[in-house]
Amino acid sequence: MPMRYWAAILLLAAGWGASFFFNEILLRELGPLMVAGSGVLALAPWAAGYGLRARR
Repeated sequence: MPMRYWAAILLLAAGWGASFFFNEILLRELGPLMVAGSGVLALAPWAAGYGLRARR
């Protein structure tokens, strides 16, 4: 397997692991309801726009 594929795999693995690490910190500091609520509020405009476009 070429070296660039290994580099891509390592980069993806680091990003995947970092997301769990930062999620743990966020949950500890803000609580599960605030983390889930902020995620919903952050993505609601995108979901509404997607729904309106898909309906056309």
